[in-house]
Amino acid sequence: MITIPCVAPVKLFQFQLSLFQFQHQKVYGAEAKNKCLIPIVKQNHHNDPLINSIDWDIKLPYVMVDSIFTHIDEKAHVFCASNVFYAAKQLLPYLKDDDIVEIQDCDIFHLKPYTGPLPGDKEVIVNTFYENWHMHIATPESENSHVIRPYMNHQEEWYPNGGFNTIVKVSTLKEIIDDVIEFSVKVGRDNLNTPHAWWMQMYGLNIACHNNQIKMISMDNCYFPNMNQLDISNHHQAHYSCDPIFHKHQFPNLNVIDFPDNVFYNSIREWMYR
Repeated sequence: MITIPCVAPVKLFQFQLSLFQFQHQKVYGAEAKNKCLIPIVKQNHHNDPLINSIDWDIKLPYVMVDSIFTHIDEKAHVFCASNVFYAAKQLLPYLKDDDIVEIQDCDIFHLKPYTGPLPGDKEVIVNTFYENWHMHIATPESENSHVIRPYMNHQEEWYPNGGFNTIVKVSTLKEIIDDVIEFSVKVGRDNLNTPHAWWMQMYGLNIACHNNQIKMISMDNCYFPNMNQLDISNHHQAHYSCDPIFHKHQFPNLNVIDFPDNVFYNSIREWMYR
């Protein structure tokens, strides 16, 4: 499996990528270079200057790619949320149809090697913790089903399950990726200035899977600090987007003494004191 963490060329992402790289190399050793491909978008905001190269001591394979703002005429910063799949699309020439990829944000890193099931054709494996957290689209009667319903092209079966952190075969990704990008942007435009806009890429994935009849398989494979309980037997990765202890927007001004004693926080300690 090849992990694809989307990166922007700004300081907030520099430490996230450093942590991702440190942990990926620790978990996968000599194979780490074969188990990730990092897209770095050249622009985080629509009015940022284009950054065509960076010097971040990156030892894992990476590619500088265009930002979503080169594809759409939008000025709201929220559309940067669509960079995840727009960046991944630009890596397709480097991938084989039979490759399995894991598409994610950069504030996620692996705690251990992934040994779970792999998706087949017309399947995606996603983490559905997001469904109960804020998506609420897993049934036609769900609270936020109205957000996606206008874009759905059939009513034969309900495919969305509110999941994200996508594990998918490249051949299947090619079937849906243009739709993911298109419907993400449409959701963002139609729900601008609401929280739904920030989740546009999650909605876009679920809409694209529905419209292309792609089975979404739910997996409990991620630790969300402060949100769920760590289960190291099942959680191969951790997503620290809303962790008040390892607060990504306050790094490096953190009190390491307050870190709990578990594999997630101990990995961060090890990286900080390397």
